[in-house]
Amino acid sequence: MTTIPEPIEDGGLQSPRDSALGDEVDSSTTTLDSAATDYRYQNGRWYYADDDRSLYLFPNDETEQERLDLDNAVWKLTLGEKMFMAPIEQPQKILDLGTGTGIWAIQVADQHPGAVVTGVDISPIQPTLVPPNCKFEYFDYNLDWNFHPHDFIFCRLPPGGLRTPEALFQKAFRQLQPGGWLEIHGVCLPTSDDETIPPDSALHGWINHMSEALERADRDPSLELGQKYEDILRRVRFDGIARIEYKVPQNEWPKDGSLKELGRYNLESVDMGIEAFSMRPFTEFLGWTPEEVKVSEALVRRELRNREIHAYWPRFVVYGQKPVAA
Repeated sequence: MTTIPEPIEDGGLQSPRDSALGDEVDSSTTTLDSAATDYRYQNGRWYYADDDRSLYLFPNDETEQERLDLDNAVWKLTLGEKMFMAPIEQPQKILDLGTGTGIWAIQVADQHPGAVVTGVDISPIQPTLVPPNCKFEYFDYNLDWNFHPHDFIFCRLPPGGLRTPEALFQKAFRQLQPGGWLEIHGVCLPTSDDETIPPDSALHGWINHMSEALERADRDPSLELGQKYEDILRRVRFDGIARIEYKVPQNEWPKDGSLKELGRYNLESVDMGIEAFSMRPFTEFLGWTPEEVKVSEALVRRELRNREIHAYWPRFVVYGQKPVAA
């Protein structure tokens, strides 16, 4: 992973091109503007230095990169070691939107050596030692695209999902070859089926505050996010649409051994992510101080390990196919 430079003044900018990134960016396959190579240091974390502060709410520093890689392992356990669920056996041209550390793109490139896998992201934090059929480009996928057609487009989302999902799905539809597939992975805020999240608990309060912050940032915190994305795919005219829902335990509370293992991995991922999920949304959209956020995080972390709380983090997969005749 790319090493983030040492902190400078809070709110200041540092260009990874001039520091840690160095020559790691391959100009032959990468288009970088100054925004893509600037980080903003804020409240102890590094963020993508966007002018639109609600474009991407979460950090891109080493701690978050480690969490993203761990979360990829949680997804693989959830999906039975599969990287995607769409019924496409030998994709040839794969586009990974919001690739993050690039771990999904790299693993898919290893599994499909005959395919060309392109990962795109706003932050150049991917490794340089990658399979020869894997490359990375840097831009905001909310802008207009200029790619060759692909037969598989993949996107894995943080809590709250996309700010403008219909616009993105329409662009994906136009970008796909006839018969190509789009697949979305998403995660929702935690809930329980047996009311074991006490109304006066720190976790319950965090869920409510996070929901409010995401709404103010034009994101959707609802548990029906997968259903909403399925409906949008239908409006955009995708065929063969499917939605799969998963209940990923918050910790090792389930009796089932496989779910217990899944909960163990998820607990580590969530524990690493609580600050990443909370700091910027709470300070920028709720007006909290960093100290207030840290107190909330400490209380929530303690409850994350409570096996009497049967919480789970809903995850979903939604996919659809561009009609062959389109």
